Amino acid sequence: MDISSFKVFFCFLVLLLLGISVLLYSSSEAASKLVWKEFSNKYFKIKYPEEWNLVQVGNRVGFAPISGDYFGFDIEIDDSKDVSTLELFENRIYSQTKILRSDASDIKMERIKIDSQSAYKIIATNSLYQGKVIIICVYQDKTAFELTFTGTENEHLKNSKIVEEIISSFRFNDFKTEDTKKETKLVQGRKLTLEEALADAQYLFEQLEEVHPNLYNHYSKEEAHKYYHQIIEEISQKTEISTLELYQLLAPYVASFKDGHTSLEIYKEYTNYPKQVGKIFPLDVIIKGDQLFVANNFGETRISVGTEIFSINGVSVVGVDVDPLKLTLGEDQVLDAVLEIIKNR
Repeated sequence: MDISSFKVFFCFLVLLLLGISVLLYSSSEAASKLVWKEFSNKYFKIKYPEEWNLVQVGNRVGFAPISGDYFGFDIEIDDSKDVSTLELFENRIYSQTKILRSDASDIKMERIKIDSQSAYKIIATNSLYQGKVIIICVYQDKTAFELTFTGTENEHLKNSKIVEEIISSFRFNDFKTEDTKKETKLVQGRKLTLEEALADAQYLFEQLEEVHPNLYNHYSKEEAHKYYHQIIEEISQKTEISTLELYQLLAPYVASFKDGHTSLEIYKEYTNYPKQVGKIFPLDVIIKGDQLFVANNFGETRISVGTEIFSINGVSVVGVDVDPLKLTLGEDQVLDAVLEIIKNR
């Protein structure tokens, strides 16, 4: 390399370092100017910026800037039999890392301390979508805690000091997990009165409009409101409704917004069923028109990722009632990209 080329390279390197320094300084300055609030429940307490939105559903709570930036974090608590021992908890982390590794362009894992407790920190990036996720996994009294920070790489850099402040503020509350030997069975969920079901539907509608930064990007407001009122009308014709039936009505509504980051979770008793005693379909699938492709295989049979599924238990997937598939979410461009990736593996 000659002297002039070296000077150009050196100047470029200096400018790059200055740019990163400015971003880090901006993040630090932003964190110091924020007003912080504290969220607390039975299990833990944590600080978050006062101007951020907060949404809580069951044992999961999420936080995100009101500005609509693609950045936020959520905390999930799991006290099921799936993590009843430290060994089971650690096995789940390694399984999760293995799945992440198949999608990420770069992944790192390190041990850190959370409220003096040993924890795992996983950092995964995807250069294709310029996305980044930081997952903190920590275990306390037969309970798993998972803090997940999601956003673009730029948003992570911009909010790095805020993330550090949030993580350092996490504290366990004095809780005890009850031992239970009850077998979880597949249930319809508890019965809701008409008033409870309508209140739940209205709450979902209001939260989507209040929290989502760009709800009607793929689905018009007029069509969404029309769909919502159809659901309300259907609920109103019942005297009572199970939580499963309500989920089957509301999940397609949420999926109709075609946002891969917005979903409706089914009730806890249902999700615990496959974790403990139930048999489930052992494949993650990608749906494209009336075609099904394998995205992940959790079973013992060797079926490669990207394989097209033509039939299930002898029944052709073509012409099968697709209503259950409407419970899933996704964005067409994302599906196309993922499908292209798995086909080229």
